[in-house]
Amino acid sequence: DKTYGKIVKGDVSELDIAGRWLPAYRQVWAQIQTSDNDVADDSLIEDLTGPVEICRSYLETRNEKTNARFIALIGDSGLGKTSAIEVMKSKPYGVNILVVEAIDVWKNAGKGTATPLLRAIGKKLGVTKQPGSARDGFFDEIVSKLNAQRRCIVIEEAHHLCPAGLNTIKALINLTPVLIVVTAMPILWQRLESSREAYAECKQL
Repeated sequence: DKTYGKIVKGDVSELDIAGRWLPAYRQVWAQIQTSDNDVADDSLIEDLTGPVEICRSYLETRNEKTNARFIALIGDSGLGKTSAIEVMKSKPYGVNILVVEAIDVWKNAGKGTATPLLRAIGKKLGVTKQPGSARDGFFDEIVSKLNAQRRCIVIEEAHHLCPAGLNTIKALINLTPVLIVVTAMPILWQRLESSREAYAECKQL
């Protein structure tokens, strides 16, 4: 849907229409044309690989007792990550899924995304108190809410998170039964695989 929106607006600057994505777009279009579904029926997207795989991964991971409750959906712009999440939310278990979006403006000189992330998660959980400092109990209240009811939190555009933001995800997984799904550009995985000291603690993810 993001790719379609860009095309409608005439913005193809980020779309590799002449390169490796063109065969993929043609394959999907062929699948649409040969489907028994009405082309206008959005349910067709559920049959595509991305949505099938993210739903399978979610179902396999949601009852995990260890801290292996982190799913990363990595891909370039236009791959269909957001559409796959929408399919997951449409399932019966979708009522337990909360979606927040990390944004670039959270960062202050490349850091500082932990508090805005917690604020966004807290808002989705109904925590009205705003965080003032690490010692004001805001984090503890979020942990309490996530321990009271098992949830899945989807963080879109997670490549905008700094190491402190990623470590906040790690802490929530360690302290609660939450399952966390992130969608991100490939740069996130490259950072996690790198030898950069700032991301050393995040490698647990």
